[in-house]
Amino acid sequence: MNQETLHHAEAIAHLQQADPVLDHIIVRCGPCTLQPRSLEPLVMLCRSIVYQQLSGKAASTIMMRFLGLYDPDTLTPEALLRTTDDTLRGIGLSRQKIQRAGKRLRSIQVPTFQVCEQARSFFLNGLCV
Repeated sequence: MNQETLHHAEAIAHLQQADPVLDHIIVRCGPCTLQPRSLEPLVMLCRSIVYQQLSGKAASTIMMRFLGLYDPDTLTPEALLRTTDDTLRGIGLSRQKIQRAGKRLRSIQVPTFQVCEQARSFFLNGLCV
């Protein structure tokens, strides 16, 4: 059993123990078939913001344009904060999404290894909705 599978099993056991209604649903529906994405936490954070309230096709197009702004290894919080609003508007991001991304990034301006954990925390705590 790999580490991700172990965390997933622990999470399911916790949910089943914490909530009898959810336990019934989990037992009735069977195992979760969702697979975690192997994206960097910063890319996942940006993706969650881009995809909010957009159709999959439109969001996918904007996300591809967004990723095209950076070399694969150069997308960092600092690099994203240096990207002008006009550039981000030019690829299709709304002002609200640019502000939301900037706010999140400014709140996680810490060493890179901590950025990963902070971005993960945004997802786990539902802050990227």
